[in-house]
Formats: sequence, structure tokens, C-alpha cells
Amino acid sequence: GINAEYMGALGINLTPEQSAAFWATLTTQHFEFGDSVLTFNQPVEWVYFVISGRVEVIGRDGEGKPVAVLEKGRGDLLGELEVITGNVSVADVVALERVELQAISMRACVLDAVQWWLCSSPKRSVAATG
Repeated sequence: GINAEYMGALGINLTPEQSAAFWATLTTQHFEFGDSVLTFNQPVEWVYFVISGRVEVIGRDGEGKPVAVLEKGRGDLLGELEVITGNVSVADVVALERVELQAISMRACVLDAVQWWLCSSPKRSVAATG
């Protein structure tokens, strides 16, 4: 999963205060097939790093009807757009199988370095950290 060495390799150098806030909020969460990870137009409390499993992202078309957008899996982020858009989910995200996620509180994502990291790329690989 995510660890200090991995973050350092990404060039993320947090102050001791930022580091303490980041690690204090990091948690592991599990979802089963069919469980909702994020719900469209609902507040988002966590940004997730997919450790294992797959989820489906379901957006909305021009008429507001649900439409499958893509699948995400190991190494992908969930909820990173909400850091930018204001904490309301822009899509439904549903587990396609048992999913293990590492989650960080949305409050911790206001840290400049972490926010930059989450928003700078649509995908960060966690494969290197096992």
C-alpha cells in the first residue's frame, strides 16, 4: 500500500505536521460486490487508492441518465476529482468484486502537497509498494 518511501519516490516531501495529519487519516476499507464506494451528487469523505479489486465508474449523460464510463482497478484513484470540484461525487462508483482500498480523509487532502499529488495525474500506481 501507500507508505512514506512511496510518497518520497513521488517527490512528496511533507512537513512533520503535514505528514502527521496524512498518516493519521489513512485507513484501509473493504467493499463487496455491488457495494457503493461513491454515490453521485453525494458528499465525499474519502479519497481512495485501489489496492486490489475492480470498480465501475458510472457517470451521467446529457439527460442525467446513468452511463458506464470505465472500470478502475489496482493503482487507480477514486474521489480525486472531488478534491477539485468541491467534495460532491461526480459519479457513482460500484464494486465489481471484493475491493480493498486505502483511504485518506478528504480533510487531509487540503494539504497543498497531497492535493497537488492527487490532482496532478488521473492514475498513481501503488504496485511498487505491494
